[in-house]
Order: sequence, then C-alpha cells, then structure tokens
Amino acid sequence: MPMLQNTWIRYCIIAACSVSVATGCIIERGVLTRGYGDVSPIAYCPGDTITASYDFLEDLRCPTGLEDSCASLFPTVAITSEPEHFTAQSIRGYTGSFSFPAPDADRFNVWFRPDRSEVLIPTEEIRDGNRVFVGRPSTERYAVVSRQGPLDRVLTHDGMCAGGVPVNAPQMVPGLPDFSPNLTLTDLCNLNATHVIATLSGGADGSTYTQALAPNQCLSEMPGVPGTTQSARLIEVRPMNMDPATRCTATGPHMPPPPLRTRVRMQCR
Repeated sequence: MPMLQNTWIRYCIIAACSVSVATGCIIERGVLTRGYGDVSPIAYCPGDTITASYDFLEDLRCPTGLEDSCASLFPTVAITSEPEHFTAQSIRGYTGSFSFPAPDADRFNVWFRPDRSEVLIPTEEIRDGNRVFVGRPSTERYAVVSRQGPLDRVLTHDGMCAGGVPVNAPQMVPGLPDFSPNLTLTDLCNLNATHVIATLSGGADGSTYTQALAPNQCLSEMPGVPGTTQSARLIEVRPMNMDPATRCTATGPHMPPPPLRTRVRMQCR
C-alpha cells in the first residue's frame, strides 16, 4: 500500500507541475501549529452543537490558476466517532468540517483518518524554475470529547501601565473553542489580600455589573446580584486602593501595579 500511495502522489505532483509555469517541483516539509484536526467544544453541555473540522492549509492558499491542480491533490478525510454517535463522514478537500448534536454520553473519541500519509499543497513560489510544494504529515489522529462538569478556574489579571494609567488586564471566562458556550457564570471570588472592584460584562444582553469585593469574598455572598451576570464573559478588576509602590507616567520609568487574581465558577445551563 505505501508503494502504491507514493506512486499515486508522484503522479499527482507531475500532473500539478505540468499545468504550471514551472518545469519541475520542490517539496518542502512543514508541520502545522496545532495539527490538522480539531473538535469544538472539546468539553460540551447538553444541547450543544459540536463541530469536527480539519485544515491542512493554515497560512497557505491554492495559487491562482492552479485550482484544478490543487483539486487533484485534495485528501479525503474520514471522520468517525468511537463509540458511534454520528454517521461516518467522508470529506474531500484541504479543509472540511462536520457538525452534529452533542450526544448523551460522558465521553467519546472523534477520529480523523486521511487517505494518505502526506498532503501536498502547491505554493506561489517558483525557485529555479521549479514550483515549491509544502508537504504536511497527515497520519490519523483523534480527539477525546467529554461532557462538561462544574468548572473552577483562577484568572490572573496582570498589572500594566496603559498610557501612564495603572490598570489590571481584563480576562475572558472560559469558552470556545475548548469549552461550551452554554456555560453560565455561577460565582466570582476575590482571591487577593486587598479589596477590589470587579466589573462583569460581555453577555448577550450587553449589560454590565460592578461590585466591590473584600478579600476572599464571592458574588454569591452579595445581596441583589442580577441574574444577567450568569451570561458575563469578561471580568475586569482593579484594586480599591492602589498599591503605593505603583508608578505609571507618560514617559516612564514604570512600576506597574501587582497582578490580581479572581476565581470563576461555571456550570452548564
């Protein structure tokens, strides 16, 4: 099988070169930053739509005028689950995706099985009259997908000087691509030894909520917290009293404020 496959690949390269301005081909091996296959969300809530996708191009594109040559080099990728939770898919192309409803399962595997061990992609580059191709490994791989349980995550808000103003960096709560978009924020806690002012925003309704929190105090202990905070996606925090060592000016030198930490607790809707 490897010999037949290699012969087929050589045939396709010759065919691709013959329709280009190049007289031959140069193959350069290149790896993808995160691999070619992906599943999102990898941790899902009931009612989610899960998407399995692959991408061999990343930063590349098929050169103009070589679309037919690219098509002759397209891989076919079989996407299956183990145990079976969706109908097996067979997708042809440098990129592809398939979506399916989240199953009633604690965990399962999604497999990506290309029909070849290397995917070849022509580039715009011509070197010494030869078309340069990028060859990317395409061995089979799988992703473990699981049902999302309660999530407890510490966020670090680094201190910085922004235009001479001391600030602490906002942080997004966990979400796509790894976590379900249907996670709700059930609590926010102040893990610092100082009082802070926290602002929650970024929810679908566009509302914001600001609350002062004492050291180790959580929103769940506060009266009158609106239910809209459950959909918040952005956490901003600042100290109630600035550290006296902080120095931020327009020209420097700078002494940024110390980092602050918050804890978010989340669960499926």
